[in-house]
Amino acid sequence: AAVWSGKGLAFFNSWDGKGWCDIMIKIEVGAYVGVPCCIARIAYQLTEIIKAETILPDKTRVRYMCKEFAIVTFPPIIAMVLSYFVQLFRFGIFTYSGCQNIFSTSWAMIIVYAVWPFVVSVVALILSTRLLIVFYIKRKDASDILQCTKSGLTLTRFSRFIFFCFLIILIMFPSSLYTFIKTCKKVTGAYSYPKIHENNSWWTVFKLANEKPLLSIWLFHTMSYCAFFIFGTSSDALKMYEQALRAIRLGFILDYFEKKRITRKKTVANNFLLKHVLNSKGSTKPNLMSTPATTMVTTPGTMASSAKYEFYSDDEYSYIQPNNHQVR
Repeated sequence: AAVWSGKGLAFFNSWDGKGWCDIMIKIEVGAYVGVPCCIARIAYQLTEIIKAETILPDKTRVRYMCKEFAIVTFPPIIAMVLSYFVQLFRFGIFTYSGCQNIFSTSWAMIIVYAVWPFVVSVVALILSTRLLIVFYIKRKDASDILQCTKSGLTLTRFSRFIFFCFLIILIMFPSSLYTFIKTCKKVTGAYSYPKIHENNSWWTVFKLANEKPLLSIWLFHTMSYCAFFIFGTSSDALKMYEQALRAIRLGFILDYFEKKRITRKKTVANNFLLKHVLNSKGSTKPNLMSTPATTMVTTPGTMASSAKYEFYSDDEYSYIQPNNHQVR
């Protein structure tokens, strides 16, 4: 959008994208097939885990790795290779949208390009639905199953994966269905390899000035942000960010905010103590600044011996014990 956003001659005289566009148009073709393939594989693997009917395979074995390659990597590679046979030009450049494939409108385009994202998306949707059904059936025992199978997943992580699968496939399936129907409507004429490639027009960089960007290319941006908010905000990810900041000597920023958080929690706890405990018999509320230290929150593991109320504060919970009766 930044490189190819000009109008008129500014757009047609812009960078021709050679090298970059040659790679990106192939990645885009592979992504339309590869993303639903990954979702299908994740959904299938999660279903096997939650069903707990077989022993989980060893991920370091050659057989398992070959299976992963055959399901996740091989189909996108085949799609990228086959797309060459229906390309009219080396690539095209559209306003705001940048590098784009330009395919012929023959029947071969359906077989080579349009049908595979749709078929794989249907399979991924079926497997994701199956996963949700199995999880619903075994929801009461899900936590124990995840622990016993040594899958390395907690119930929260497992739920995140389920939500991720459904979110991505609900984006990819309508898109692939729309592309498939639209492609079928545009089919005209027979396929001829010589007419497509054996001419000088193949090396021509085709530029088309559009008033609006193609919405299809923004699907991957949307899915990227969705993936980040689902997995990039988890507790494991936050710990990783903390380790990264401390590794580059910026841990003092975290320490500052942690100190502020603890101070705020103690202030809230002290106000609660003064309001609901010290004034429980109708006494007037004392000034917080003039309150004796024996009634204030103490640090973990310490307590004044003359305090009337024992009040402990740690990082997660606070306990009040007036007259040896615990109040939470």
